[in-house]
Amino acid sequence: MHRLSLALSLVSAGLALAPAAHAQAGEGATDEVVLQIDTGLVRGHGVRRGSIDVPSTAFHLYAEGAVWMRVFFGDVELGGGARLRLTSLADGGVQTLDAASIVEWGNTSAYFNGDVVLVELLEGSEAGTSRVRVDRVRYGIESFTLFSICGTDDRLATTDPSIARLLPIGCTGFLIDDANGGLLTAGHCMGSVQIAEFNVPPSNENGTINHPSPTDQYVVDAASVQSNGGQGIGDDWAYFGVQRNGDTGLTVREVQGPGFQFRPPPTWTPGVDVRITGFGIDAGPPNQVLQTSVGEWLPYAGEPELQYGADTMGGNSGGPVQLDGTRVVMGIHTHGGCALPTFGNKGTTWDNPGLQAALANPLGVLAAPGVRPGAGVRNGLGANPWALSSVTNPVLGRNWSFRTDASGHPGATHVVSVASVGGAEGKVVSMGELLVDLGTPLVFQTVIASSGALDTQTLAIPNDTILAGVTCTVQSAFVGGAGPELTNALDLLVGCHPDTCP
Repeated sequence: MHRLSLALSLVSAGLALAPAAHAQAGEGATDEVVLQIDTGLVRGHGVRRGSIDVPSTAFHLYAEGAVWMRVFFGDVELGGGARLRLTSLADGGVQTLDAASIVEWGNTSAYFNGDVVLVELLEGSEAGTSRVRVDRVRYGIESFTLFSICGTDDRLATTDPSIARLLPIGCTGFLIDDANGGLLTAGHCMGSVQIAEFNVPPSNENGTINHPSPTDQYVVDAASVQSNGGQGIGDDWAYFGVQRNGDTGLTVREVQGPGFQFRPPPTWTPGVDVRITGFGIDAGPPNQVLQTSVGEWLPYAGEPELQYGADTMGGNSGGPVQLDGTRVVMGIHTHGGCALPTFGNKGTTWDNPGLQAALANPLGVLAAPGVRPGAGVRNGLGANPWALSSVTNPVLGRNWSFRTDASGHPGATHVVSVASVGGAEGKVVSMGELLVDLGTPLVFQTVIASSGALDTQTLAIPNDTILAGVTCTVQSAFVGGAGPELTNALDLLVGCHPDTCP
């Protein structure tokens, strides 16, 4: 029986448990608990100065017996530049999420070692309203099953900056020397890959896995994924990219290096060795930690595939098929089943037509980078209420949503929102400080009935790359009650998702 308890400071929240879900592949044995944690609206005062972080509120998540934890958030609002900081109390691993990076992470956290995670809502540099909801927590529990291997297992512990453990499925992926830091893995792995981990530490004595620092974890960009899902031996591949690390701000290539040289196989000759490196299952601390094995490259007269005598286990799928003694990779390891000297483990070659088509047409973060969208929050002299926030970033060809909060304006009947090409400051009128420049062309204007609380509006942004880099300022006003009142402003930078950029 595993329990997850919650210790809160400055916040009170309810806890609702759902039936635990158990799994073995990738993450090891897990439990999951559904929560109802809501900080409510937390008003920040903009007291952050330079590198000094000031928490507005904080709480601990504790899972008894957990060897690792991962947090799944519900709606998160971070106003005035506020951020979330999560810290493992076991090893000090830290992840910091802002309004943009939490969207990139799909409202989830990195993996944290240990059974306690501290969650802090940090003040921004400007006043603003924030809210954090935690939906559920997944955590690893101690469980290990000993797996056997055919013949003598000669795998050895190793390190390689270009090879990643892919979770939650528990496969291997590797960086290649394409234009923008892409990774390859097996197609049958890709359906549930969310995070790529580098510099993985040893597992526990009972085989339960540990995780590297959040600075070594990268969230997969779903828009970049191209995969055939695994069509059998010789035709099993996936090509994808990962987002910048939200804590370091660096790309995976900037941290881990240029990756392997992905090249066509040379003409087969006897006596050439192949190296297979990956996160295969094992007993004890080596379990799903990087190990390597060398075996002879074997001839194969059937479908276009690779065959070799190097040892592999479950979890090695997606690893590089490397010419030993070089940084040249000629394929992706995909299938086990070794019975030497008749046949060996197998992979998909570089010259697979579908894989080559994907490499020639990268998507998402792997495509030509465009203008990165943004939504800055601004309040001039600070006289207006902080009641306007951006729910999503303004991306070409997608819907942009923004939200107003009329709870601080009793009796509000309508919300008027205006976007102008230019912004303004210092012009105080009867209903507050005007932050849009009405002397410039208007981009849009909306009027909706107010609910008296949170109201969300959604506008479609045309998929026209000529709009990339366009800026505008949005401001709302509440009508009714004690009279009209202006809100803070949003300074928008319209950008393109990489797969919509030229």
